[in-house]
Amino acid sequence: MQISAGFPKFATVQRAFPFLILLAISFALAALAVGFYASRAPSMGAHDANSSSLSTATTSQQRPPLQSETDTPSMPAGRESTAHWTLDAIGLATWIGSWQAPSGPQHIVQDEGYTVWAFSGGGDIAWSLDMGGPIIGWGPIDARKDGHTQLLLADADKVQAVAISGADLADYPINPSVIITAMQVVDYDGNGNYRCLIGLQDGSLLNHKKSGMASVGWHHNRQAGAVQVIEHLRAGSKDYVCTVDAQGVVMLLKRTGQRRERTPATLAPMTQRTAVFSIASTIQNSVLITRKKDGSAVRVNFGSGEQSPASAEEKTRLEDVESPAMPAWLALTEDGPARY
Repeated sequence: MQISAGFPKFATVQRAFPFLILLAISFALAALAVGFYASRAPSMGAHDANSSSLSTATTSQQRPPLQSETDTPSMPAGRESTAHWTLDAIGLATWIGSWQAPSGPQHIVQDEGYTVWAFSGGGDIAWSLDMGGPIIGWGPIDARKDGHTQLLLADADKVQAVAISGADLADYPINPSVIITAMQVVDYDGNGNYRCLIGLQDGSLLNHKKSGMASVGWHHNRQAGAVQVIEHLRAGSKDYVCTVDAQGVVMLLKRTGQRRERTPATLAPMTQRTAVFSIASTIQNSVLITRKKDGSAVRVNFGSGEQSPASAEEKTRLEDVESPAMPAWLALTEDGPARY
């Protein structure tokens, strides 16, 4: 019974022996695999970390609107060096001008789609704004006197405010029902109480506070021609809002919009006009400098109305307004603004 009972157990163990060998081999292989991957893990983790750091550094250096140029086929005449970058995301653009933003100088262009772009001297895009047409006038203000700056931009349909810093201004855009032909930002007393003066095609002149609201107490009798020039002048103890329209009518107005003083100064009718001023101690001895139909620069006396050729200095001042100077390192190419 005992022998008979023990024999089956031995046979069972004998039959299970190959299975036990395979199981032992499997455990051994598993142990080797675990050891291998454990030994590799630190170096692979370091590699992944390095790869992530490189990717981040590359991304932080990329500026999508800027592309490095080693050759510039559309390089302007007289440029001997290649462009460091070109803002080819903008394409063909028109120069608007420069201004001193709180963060540093900003240079403004407008592309063919009427988008206005501002970029720093280093080439970074500061902001952009879609407008409905060519820029007619612009100027910076601090609407809340809190150190935050807004830039006013006018096209034929509206005056828009760009919040360079701080919050947007709720009362912009200003949308007159008549085509805008001129816009000027003025500060009568230099105390930050800006006014936005808007000239219209029908000869009207609008006056809005820096917040965008229409100024109370403004009464202006419109002239026959579209307003082309708006300027705030101070001669001695008096100040004037001077306008010139397309018919050549020169007006000297009060801050209320009504006529302050009559002047015999008149100009020939023109479809567009630019003017600068030389101001003396009285408005009668002050002059307006502009161009005649033949293109020559002329000075017109407010007191007598007499006209005489402009001086070399006055011609230069007029040219500076007609064609504001771009930074020496900047050029407008077929691909867009480029830094040289």
